[in-house]
This record gives sequence, structure tokens and C-alpha cells, in this order.
Amino acid sequence: MELHQFEPEKRGSWKDSILLKSAIIMALSLMLLIPIAMVMVLVEERTSRQRDAIEEVSKKWSNSQTLTGPMIAIPMKTGGEYLYILPKELKITSDVNASTRQRGIFPVTVYSSNVQFSGSFEPFDQTILPVSPDSLNIQAAKLIMGIGDLRGVQSISEATLGGTALSFNPGIPDGALPVNATTMGSKNPNSGVQTNVPLSLLGSNSLAFNIKSNIKGSESLHFVPIGKHTTLHMRSNWSSPSFTGDFLPTNSKIGNGYEADWEVSDINRNYPQVWVGHNYVINDSAFGVDLLSPLTNYQQTLRSAKYAVLMIALTFVAFFLMEIAKVLSLHPLQYGLVGLALIIFYTLLLSLSERIDFEWSYLIAGTATTVLVSMYIWSVSRQLKATLITLFVLISMYSLVYFIIQSEDQALLLGSIVLFVVVAIMMYFTRRIRWGALSTGAQV
Repeated sequence: MELHQFEPEKRGSWKDSILLKSAIIMALSLMLLIPIAMVMVLVEERTSRQRDAIEEVSKKWSNSQTLTGPMIAIPMKTGGEYLYILPKELKITSDVNASTRQRGIFPVTVYSSNVQFSGSFEPFDQTILPVSPDSLNIQAAKLIMGIGDLRGVQSISEATLGGTALSFNPGIPDGALPVNATTMGSKNPNSGVQTNVPLSLLGSNSLAFNIKSNIKGSESLHFVPIGKHTTLHMRSNWSSPSFTGDFLPTNSKIGNGYEADWEVSDINRNYPQVWVGHNYVINDSAFGVDLLSPLTNYQQTLRSAKYAVLMIALTFVAFFLMEIAKVLSLHPLQYGLVGLALIIFYTLLLSLSERIDFEWSYLIAGTATTVLVSMYIWSVSRQLKATLITLFVLISMYSLVYFIIQSEDQALLLGSIVLFVVVAIMMYFTRRIRWGALSTGAQV
């Protein structure tokens, strides 16, 4: 559709003024921002309901977990403080089996993990302690482990220290765990397990430990690197991990599942191996993985809705140019109905994507909207050319928007290129219009 040298026929009626009609269409486009905003609010509301579903399942299954330990805590005889001794070596292996639970129509990621802690403490040398040995209640020494949500402890099947079998008890004395409750995944800063350390073990020999456990949780699993040298090997069947925290893996492999290795030295964190009191919050250095969905249907719907203004504007521009070329004639009310149809696409997309894959939802919603608008243009104009142009414009725009929202890293580049091409096409097809003649009124 090329617009040749065209000087519109001058008419006296305000109803036939192209400039007036263009102003009405622009005003109509601005009015359609209201239902677009309502669609975005609807997406946010559904996202909030999904978060509520995740919280509800987490309360019943187990919250996200942050695991700390093991460490030795010796209470002071006065003051209520503790002397903390962290391990020299800490080796952690975690085999995470992730799955999806349904809460209504909302999927929630949960997991069960076999976790093994092994390593050793340096020999207990009282001469290098930061306090006098006489100020310590050594008989009350404890081996403690922080666990964000104790409901997730399915078992601690084996626990040894210096070759001696240990039995852990739930709960940690007030103030015995130097952590931040917020990042523990628990409202209780003393969430964890503890056991007494036999005095016979606090001698001149290093203390090797080995603890095997099965921990379940939801959404994320993190560990605190309390060893002078800490290593973590984690593997899982979950294919969309997000490595988070203070440290990223030294190497990782992601396919149908993932494997990752971390290595952290005491120099990399802001607390020593031995100290007294609560001068340090150790779990702020936690690291691990979030088990995320690749890109939720709500995120993708919201991203596509951000292009609603562009979709409506380009469709209206195409109609307006066809009117100038005398291929089509529409009343402003008909513009409004087409705009509403383009907006209903997003509610259709949102509702379908809660039931089926986003790709199929987008295809069904896009096809339905394209057919609806194209058939409407045919019914009001009986012009095959106008109908085919409408069909081409809508198919092109829906396809481009889909590729843009699927290409997270290239979205800005693709969007900029698309806008540039669209403006270039508009400039080409309108290059022969004598816009000065429109100011006096013309037949639409």
C-alpha cells in the first residue's frame, strides 16, 4: 500500500476533517491506557496470589533453608556470652531432589536434600584463646548446627565427633548462635540442633567430625562457610538454578539438572575462626541456590503487556494510513472496539497461561485476537486489501513481541530495531502525502 502524491479533497464538515479524526484517535489511545493499567494490576494480583500459595505450602512443608555448622560453642561463666570455635576444614556435599507441588493452580518448588558435613577442628589449645580458660564453663561446651526451619529435618542419621557417636537435640540456647534470623529463613534466631561435647574430646588432638542428614525445604538452600577452608559440592535434578549469596560456584554444569562446586577461604569472609560474643553475624556470608521456575507465566504476561501501547498505536496508525489511502473507513467507535479487543488479548493470555504452557497460551490468544480483528475489519469494510493488511500487521506484531519477551538479554536491542524499522516503513509510505493540505479539512 503506497500512498502516491495525494492532496485530500477539501470539505467543510468537521466530521470529515482528518486532523480532527487523528486527534480523536490519539485521545482514544490515551483513554485505552486505563484498561491497560488494569490488566497490569490484574497480573500483579495473580502474582501475589501465587506468592501466597508458595508461603502456604512452605508453612506445611518447610521454608527455605540456611544451614550453619557445625561449630563448638563454650559458654562464659558470666555475662551470658559464648566462645565460638569454627572448624579448620569443612566439606559439604548436598544431593538435592527437587519437585513441584500444586496449591490450586499454582506450582510450588520444594526439595529434599541429603546433606553431609565432614571435616575437623584444630586441637583445643587454651593458650591461644582470646579469653582466660578460667572464665569458660568448659563442662557445658556444645556442638551446634543452625538449621533455618527445624520442620525440614527429616533425619540426622549419623553424627560423630572425634570417633564418638553423638545424638543431637532440637533447639539452641538463647544467644548461642551468632546469626541474623532474617537470612536464616526462620523467625527464630536459635533454630537448630545441639549436643554436648565430652570433655575428653577437648584435648591436644584434632577433632574429626562427620554428620549425615536429610533436610527438606522450599525455593532455596544455602550454606554458611564457617570452615577455615570450606568446600561444597551440590547436585540436583532441577534444571533452572539461580546461584545466589556471597559466593558463586567455582565451576558449574547445567543440563537436565545441575552440578556445582564452591570453595571459600576464611580470608573471603568477615569473621575469624575463634571469637567471643556477638560481634559477628556469620550467616550473612551464606551462599547457595534458589530453585526458580525458568520464567513464570506472570512474568512473561507482564512483559508482553508492557508492549500493549505499542501494539495499539501501530494498529491505529495502520488503520489511519489505510483511511488516508481510501482503502478503509472507520468510525472512532470502531477504533475503540479494536483497541479493546487488543487489550482483551492479555486477559485471555493470562487466564490460559495459568492452565497450559505459555507458548500455547500466546499462540491461542494471539490467533483468536488476530482472527477477531481481521474479520471485524472485513465485516465493516468488505475490503480484502484492508483485511489482509490488518492480518499481516497483527501477525507481525504478535510474533515480534513474542520473540522480544523470550529474549531477555536481547530485548532492548530487538525492541529498538523493531521501532526503527516501523518508523522507517511509516516514513516511506507517507512520503508523498501533502500534509499541508490537511489543515483545511479533507474527505476521510
